[in-house]
Amino acid sequence: MSYREKWIKIINHFGIKNQMKKLSEETYEVQEAINEAKGYPIPSDVKEHITEEIADVAVLLNQFIEFFNLDGNKIDQKIYEKTDRTIERIESGYYDK
Repeated sequence: MSYREKWIKIINHFGIKNQMKKLSEETYEVQEAINEAKGYPIPSDVKEHITEEIADVAVLLNQFIEFFNLDGNKIDQKIYEKTDRTIERIESGYYDK
């Protein structure tokens, strides 16, 4: 079974509403894990916790991508566009106001 099929099986099993709630919970857990990193360098156990929580969110996001049949290339393009826009805004002083 491909991972695409696995993600669809998971979201179909638990239901979209439950997985939406789960996404909310997991994104909060990412925030909590990141808050543990109180500076740099980040201790290896904290880094592992952040990695684990980001992976949980990524699994859920992949379920939604597959469930809604979203185009991964379009998502990547939006990521690049939004990154470039943020860099342009930083360089133009947009956020300094």
